Amino acid sequence: MQTHVDAITLKQLRAFVAIARYENLAQAAEVMFVSRAAMSQTLQELETRLGRPVFDRVRKRLVINDNGRQLLPLASEIIERMQSLNGLFDQQKASVAHLRLGASQTVGSYLLPGQLAKWQLADALPDITIRNTSELVSMVENYELDMAWVEGEVDRPMIQAEPCHSDQMSIICSAGDEPASSVSLSSLADQAWIVREAGSGSRRFFETALLSRLPDAHILLSMNSNEAVLNAVASGLGLGFLSGLSIADALAAGRVAVVDVDETFVRPFYLITHKQRYHSESHARLADLLHLSS
Repeated sequence: MQTHVDAITLKQLRAFVAIARYENLAQAAEVMFVSRAAMSQTLQELETRLGRPVFDRVRKRLVINDNGRQLLPLASEIIERMQSLNGLFDQQKASVAHLRLGASQTVGSYLLPGQLAKWQLADALPDITIRNTSELVSMVENYELDMAWVEGEVDRPMIQAEPCHSDQMSIICSAGDEPASSVSLSSLADQAWIVREAGSGSRRFFETALLSRLPDAHILLSMNSNEAVLNAVASGLGLGFLSGLSIADALAAGRVAVVDVDETFVRPFYLITHKQRYHSESHARLADLLHLSS
């Protein structure tokens, strides 16, 4: 099938990226302020220029295929470079409003809001997606996010990670159940634990910092939010292991207490991006804003 790549337009690439992002033709059309029919026609024009489809049509749904997955990072980079070109001679700093930022639950719930409040006066805000660390890594790998702020180390070949803040994890129990004095970690081996779900940064740190040294520890419940873990611990179901950021209000309210052990647990946060993604001035500005909290 003959291709006419040199005839591809920026409008067609923008339409393709929007459809790939929302996985819905009508929603992509709404975001680009065009009709559904116009969006469909633009996509057809792109596929004609390429000489192959970039989406599979599955029961009236558009599902990105291998051709589309190969095109997506290149199309995203072209759009980013054009945005950089538009702002090259602009006296104002690059806006971060069009960027997509992911944040893990602890970062997104307790650290990021304070930063957003600082930016509001000067900048429109980026789109924010809050998921657990594992989900965010996959989204960055698939170009669904421009960057993400996550808990714990990320060891994936296509992910670039740089430290960005840290916090201290604490072992917690229900109020009134805390030991009278400091205890050793080994003395907690027979306790029941309430932990975050697999794939979260908090769960991974629990496994590396505690579970590796307490192999017989009993995980009673696995829950997908910090608040759920806090409520279970406050009810006396077992011990928890959470960020100091997430337990501050519960401590102040007397709902839970910190178990004083003979060591501290500090974990880093990381700002992650795709190694092959073009980093525009807007990307650099967003990274700088996030590092201001460090």
